[in-house]
Amino acid sequence: MKSKKYYLIAAIFYLAIISVIVTQNYYSAKAKLMIDVNVRLTQAAKTVPLILPKNFHRHSMLQEGLSSESDLQNIHRLSTQANTVELKYLYTLIMQNDEIIFTSSSATPEELSEHTDDISYFGDVYEDASPALPKVFKSKRSIFDDSIDKWGGFHSVFLPVESEDGYVYVVGAGIDISKINDQLDINLFNSIKDVILYSLLLIPFFLLYRRDSRKQEKLLELKIAQRTQELQQKDKQMLQQSRLAQMGEM
Repeated sequence: MKSKKYYLIAAIFYLAIISVIVTQNYYSAKAKLMIDVNVRLTQAAKTVPLILPKNFHRHSMLQEGLSSESDLQNIHRLSTQANTVELKYLYTLIMQNDEIIFTSSSATPEELSEHTDDISYFGDVYEDASPALPKVFKSKRSIFDDSIDKWGGFHSVFLPVESEDGYVYVVGAGIDISKINDQLDINLFNSIKDVILYSLLLIPFFLLYRRDSRKQEKLLELKIAQRTQELQQKDKQMLQQSRLAQMGEM
């Protein structure tokens, strides 16, 4: 019984340690993934001002307007860059009268080929903008944000930039959050697979334990049988001696 108890305690302890290690590996991989994604987003966002025309952002840009031809050029340039860095959208925003307004944006290949209404053009109001965006304009500090809008769910970086004439605009770079979740699911699957694999390593030890237990049981049964036989023989001898003694008294 003690041996069985020790085996059980050892197995539980082993599984607990493995579970802790695998869980730590999962969260470590998740943290590394998010760091890598955030670096990609930041680097991509920093390229946007270089892609757009020089002095594109300025205080008078809304009053001066932008031709459809120039707007489409910006859309195609940003779309090419977004595809190159494998992000969903790259765009720039300004805030005026508490409204978040697009000044440029990339578009997906589907949006460009189908000419859908989902394309954001110069001067379009970002109606379901993340609540974090006004804070970025006011604080002038970049943040990472998870949000949902009519285009889907995104993990994004909002990077404030100040133009040459002191006009503040924000560069956004977003990745479809489902891609991150898919990678996290893969990491979770691998973690579960590791737990199962390490658990399977216990099977040989359980087989050895089972064989050892059966061997011990058989030895115990044999000892009990031998002891029972010895006691039976002693009982017979005592009975014979008692009968002989009774016959002698007669």
